[in-house]
Amino acid sequence: MDAKNSNFSVNYEAIFKGGSAILMVLGTDTPKFTIMAVSDLFLIATMRTREQVVGKGIFEAFPPNPADPQSQKEKLDVLNSLDRVIKFHKQDNLPLQKYDIKTSDSKGDGFETRYWSPVHFPILDDEGKLIHIVQKVEDVTELFSLKNREMEKTEINKKLQDKTGKMELELLLRAQEVKDANVKLMDLNEVLEKKSTELEIFNDKLKELDRLKTDFFANISHEFRTPLTLILGPLEELLARNDPSYRQPVQVVYKNALRLLKLVNSLLNFSKIEAGRMNAVFELTDMANLTVDLASNFRSAIERAGLTYVVEYQPVPSSVYVDHELWEKIVINLISNAFKFTLKGSIRVSLKPSKDFVEFSVTDTGSGISEEEIPRLFQRFYRIPKSIGRTIEGTGIGLALVQELVTLHGGKVEVTSKIGEGSTFTVKLPYGKEHLPKEQIAVNKVQRDMHEATFLDYFDWIPQQEIAKIELNSTKPLIVLADDNKDMRDYAQRILQQYYRVIAVSDGSKALEAIREYNPVLAVSDIMMPDMNGIELLRALREDERFQSLPVILFSARTEETRGSEIGLGANDYLTKPFSAKELLSRVRTQILLHEIRNKALHQVTLANKELEAFSYSVSHDLRAPLRHIASFSQILIEDYADKLDDQGRDYIKRVLASTIRMSRLIDDLLNLSRITRHNISNNKVDLSALARKITEDYKANNPSSALEANIEEGIVVQGDAGLLEIVLDNLFGNALKFSSTRPRPKVSFGSKVKNGITYYFIKDNGVGFDMAYKNKLFGTFERLHSQEQFPGNGIGLATVQRIIQRHGGHIFAESKVEEGATFYFSIIPSDQT
Repeated sequence: MDAKNSNFSVNYEAIFKGGSAILMVLGTDTPKFTIMAVSDLFLIATMRTREQVVGKGIFEAFPPNPADPQSQKEKLDVLNSLDRVIKFHKQDNLPLQKYDIKTSDSKGDGFETRYWSPVHFPILDDEGKLIHIVQKVEDVTELFSLKNREMEKTEINKKLQDKTGKMELELLLRAQEVKDANVKLMDLNEVLEKKSTELEIFNDKLKELDRLKTDFFANISHEFRTPLTLILGPLEELLARNDPSYRQPVQVVYKNALRLLKLVNSLLNFSKIEAGRMNAVFELTDMANLTVDLASNFRSAIERAGLTYVVEYQPVPSSVYVDHELWEKIVINLISNAFKFTLKGSIRVSLKPSKDFVEFSVTDTGSGISEEEIPRLFQRFYRIPKSIGRTIEGTGIGLALVQELVTLHGGKVEVTSKIGEGSTFTVKLPYGKEHLPKEQIAVNKVQRDMHEATFLDYFDWIPQQEIAKIELNSTKPLIVLADDNKDMRDYAQRILQQYYRVIAVSDGSKALEAIREYNPVLAVSDIMMPDMNGIELLRALREDERFQSLPVILFSARTEETRGSEIGLGANDYLTKPFSAKELLSRVRTQILLHEIRNKALHQVTLANKELEAFSYSVSHDLRAPLRHIASFSQILIEDYADKLDDQGRDYIKRVLASTIRMSRLIDDLLNLSRITRHNISNNKVDLSALARKITEDYKANNPSSALEANIEEGIVVQGDAGLLEIVLDNLFGNALKFSSTRPRPKVSFGSKVKNGITYYFIKDNGVGFDMAYKNKLFGTFERLHSQEQFPGNGIGLATVQRIIQRHGGHIFAESKVEEGATFYFSIIPSDQT
């Protein structure tokens, strides 16, 4: 209980003097440190009276023992400890000290040995200024005296002596720890002071940057409003004439100009809030009527989208003050957000009173928000990545503005959400007006025009019948166009329809569906779209063998610097918004023309390849008969006539035989290569693990001296042609074993790995590897990265492997480092997915 509010007072002096601690109060007058007060126990422990010590310096009242050289060091330790308290305003502990006390006059002029454990505490005033230092000590002399006394050799005395020794050791260890800790604390305090200074400088720079950013938003927003006024005024005049010949394009321009004005107003509101210049006018409000009127603006659009829309309210008995214009922004932002991210189910708007607040909530059954994202929801310009909604458009300032406006009303915003189940946003505003600035409370009703609900046409978010009937008899080329912005989609479609048939859709998944069904000559897509964006659409097309060569033009509002990454992913061209009709038509015509040229060239190459394959098959077949004769007669010469030939003759015959065998293998490989393109692919279960195991076991049997280590993943079964896939593994394992044969302990591995959602099978070795700069040469016919002398081969094996994999709808590539081995990856797509 506070003494000021009670009928009795507390005698702090009596408590201090008569307490159970050895205490001394010192002044801050370093190095004297005048003694201001002492407790009764302190006087008993030091054999002094108050008159002998109070008013004197600490070392004047208690001088060091001149007969003990260690006493000067102990004095210095005490002084350093007191100085640290003055500097850091923090408690400072000293290690165990031997500091002798001068005896009183009645006992002579000698010193009495004492051992102390002192602690110094700072006493601060209300402003944090140091006014006193309190020294608290424990007299541990008795512990040390027990050790030196003559003890009777009894069991009790022995136990007491052991205990004393342990206590002494513990005290000494504690003393050293305290001393080390004090040194570290001093070092850390110095570092902390330095970092604190750096942090203050950094914070000052951040504040300056934030101020500059706020000023920039304010200036740019003001500058935008003037040209927007000059745009909107004439547009309104044109629309008032209601001329059908130009009304539709003018309506599009007008609607987007209003949308731009809304964005400008939001930025301007932020700058006003941060600068403290938001001129809110709070008036007594019928919250139920105002909120229900605002919420009703959404009913038609929400119900047309197939959602259930419920608006419920309870009368609010207590008075609530709000700025009508700012409350409108809060309500519209929260309901439009729910509509944007709710594709099915319902949206429920509720207004009800609670004990201390009026609560306005919007609950949806939309895509929901993860727990990790909720803390960032109200950050300016932050947008949740990969969120599923009706459109990807937005600036990321709506919820940030809601929070700022609710805070201006003295309220708060709360969010609860679960992924896939929906979200609830709740705004709580306190009753009354005591929490609001008095100068901003309206005495009379304020007249306002509230038209912000018309700033965005929410009907554009409702999916329309997008894929219209295709003109089957038309000779115009067919284009698929994807953009989630209806106005942009209609604009591009209107331009292209003059010369082409156009299927216009609102996202990448619908575009992919249309492309697969109608097989267009060109795809034109925006990058930023919901569900499947333009990059994902492009990737899906390039992974589909049927559409790998389909020309794709991407356009986006992003800057030119991002163009390289999209082109690198396989886009044929890139248009940056805004673009003209002439530029769009020019790019489209160019890509369609290039596509036609590529198709003609490809057709000619295909015919030439077929002729070449037929020729290769014929020539290879004709060469085999004479080669068999050469091989047979060479073998007869070696076996039956070797003794009639000299060494050089035998060497020549062996060379002929070896070359004949190599030539025969080359012809066999050429025949296999030509057969692959004509071979009918069977579709059966193939145990790749079993094939891999058989290949490695055969190698070990034929090369018993090899220390081959083979790791085969079990259970890898695919759908495909067993004979062709055996050729694939024979070639890939043959390469792995060949190029790792120079290692003391060759290693090969076979397994599977998922990359970008596709299962790849790999064969890895620890061989000589290759330079990735030559990776494009790997699968070419007769291409070799090593000499015949180093590693024999004909350069056809990997070309054969690639054709087999392609015929299985898959893809093959390799990764390697010189002298670190190589890994070959291949995929196999089942025939029902190709």
